[in-house]
Amino acid sequence: MTLKKYWIAAIAASMISIGALAQVSAGGSASGNASITPGQAGASASASQSANVGSSAALSSGTTMQAELTKSIDAKKAKSGDRVTAKLTQDVKENGTVVLHKGSKLIGHVTEAQAKSKENAESKLGVVFDKAELKGGQEIAFNGVIQALAPPVSGSLSSAGDESSNMGGMSAPSGPAMGGGARGGGAVGAAPGAVNPAVGSAVGTVDRTTGSATGAVNNTVGGAAHATLNNTSRGVVGLQGLALNTAAAGSAQGSVISSADKTVKLDSGTQMVLQVAGAAAAQ
Repeated sequence: MTLKKYWIAAIAASMISIGALAQVSAGGSASGNASITPGQAGASASASQSANVGSSAALSSGTTMQAELTKSIDAKKAKSGDRVTAKLTQDVKENGTVVLHKGSKLIGHVTEAQAKSKENAESKLGVVFDKAELKGGQEIAFNGVIQALAPPVSGSLSSAGDESSNMGGMSAPSGPAMGGGARGGGAVGAAPGAVNPAVGSAVGTVDRTTGSATGAVNNTVGGAAHATLNNTSRGVVGLQGLALNTAAAGSAQGSVISSADKTVKLDSGTQMVLQVAGAAAAQ
């Protein structure tokens, strides 16, 4: 009887062990089915990272950015809808974090173009910026207006600046040369000689002062024409005859550059300060 109970207990223990093994195997299989392969993990991380970049890359209204045109725009040739391209010359930060790096491409379009002619007393060129393109292919949409304009940094000195350098260096003949014409002995001969140097010196002083003043004015004009913009710059700097205004461009805000003197043309490399008038989610 005891032996029989022993065998019954042994058989029961074996069945329990087999059941436990089956449960472990099933659990391992379920766990294996729920596991993520390294490739899947990488894809998930990449998607998460992309989502984070998109959510943090929005540009808030009022953000400024420094850029330069990468292709010239001529109001005589341009037409509404033409593509406008520029590149950032400085990083753009939001809350201390760089959201757009220097060199990023900015895309916009022409909203209107009108050359100066007999029929049109004023030339106009309307521009609005729509988005920024990142290196990874991501795009950040925004409504950008032009806050300031200036000539390309690499532009040569103006003719006024060149002339000022020559005029500033001019000087009248010295007094002694002008006063040395009268010669003779005694008091009569000495008097003219004494007066003329003084007169000559006075004339030389006036001429040199005039030359210096003219040079200073011309140098200022030349310097303004080749100024470097910053985020606080506003209006047109160093581009004579041009005016800058903000105007509606459909449902967005845009910029209009106008001139009553000539047809508006912005050369490649023209400096700009853009301001975000409205932000949109990254695409």
